[in-house]
Amino acid sequence: MKERTKNILGYGALLVGGIALVIAILTGNTNRFDINTEDYAASNLTHTLLTQQFAHELAKKNDARSSMVASILIGSGSALIPVSLKKKNETLATLWMQSAIKAGQNDALIAWYEATNCYGNKACKIESAIDRLKKLDPENAAVHLLALQYAQTNNDQAEVEAAFLRAANSRYYGSYFHEYAKATYLSMSDWRLGKTNAERADDAKNWGLEKPLSDEDYKKIQALGMAIAFPMPSFQSLTDYCDGAKNKLDRIEACIKILELMRNENSAISKAIALSRLSKLTINHPKGLQFREELRQYYWMQENQNKLNEMRSEFDSSYIQQWPNLTEWESLVADMQKAGIPLTASKNWLPDDKNKRSRVLTGLDPKN
Repeated sequence: MKERTKNILGYGALLVGGIALVIAILTGNTNRFDINTEDYAASNLTHTLLTQQFAHELAKKNDARSSMVASILIGSGSALIPVSLKKKNETLATLWMQSAIKAGQNDALIAWYEATNCYGNKACKIESAIDRLKKLDPENAAVHLLALQYAQTNNDQAEVEAAFLRAANSRYYGSYFHEYAKATYLSMSDWRLGKTNAERADDAKNWGLEKPLSDEDYKKIQALGMAIAFPMPSFQSLTDYCDGAKNKLDRIEACIKILELMRNENSAISKAIALSRLSKLTINHPKGLQFREELRQYYWMQENQNKLNEMRSEFDSSYIQQWPNLTEWESLVADMQKAGIPLTASKNWLPDDKNKRSRVLTGLDPKN
């Protein structure tokens, strides 16, 4: 994902009606849109105000997850509204997130969102959230990698070592993305955009769709936009820690175990990062061939996904049609099966990209 697009996602343009941009990013078809994001956001002031109005209704439910989503929605489109309203919304976002945390003391998703800093919401206390996560989800390697990252930031070497060992001894890796996506979607069940039939038809024409979008379509894309912007943990802490292992065999084995857990998650980004790291880390390891073969198979899936995205309309993907019931990876498998594409690459197949080929064959990028 391009850096500029990533910044757009991170700062909430998706929450002010950037529906075409969401579809394009999800399907890899960004070349099919020529969107001036500033003009597009400016034309969506009505959408912004309706979304913020819905946030007030959602907050009245007083359950933890509704309050969390309300705190996110009330901050959407802040560049489009008067400064005085923006300040009031920031205050509400803090109050609603405080309510979410108070009501969700036993909800690991709320703790995860708080531990990843809630887009800078003042109500969030990272350290206390991580402590809750350790108790609520102690077998999740992602929780302990989050603790490792926080300990590194605070130069707490003892906790860095302890968190790393807890991650290595975990049973699974889960980043909470899919659970958050479901929670967001369910929270939006009563949301209505208020588009006229003419506006729906215009949107369909502009985005190359065969039929006008329904309320369900708009709700799904809105929730998808929020899910894409969900804060994910940084993998850099683990990368630095494992790259520094060198001849420390115990640490190398622990790194391999953590990355193995990560590559099992039904997330394309987790699989990509984990398998790329494993191929490099195990060049002279007995499992090296196994991981490079898994990386080759991942690239096969990825390249075919890109080809499918170029051939079809945006709403044809299983991820759009069946989200959030299918995970990202499950939807890719479903799409390939529907298209009659084998899920396993042939014995001699290699990716077109020279860097990817090199990683598969040697575990390293080309020297040049």
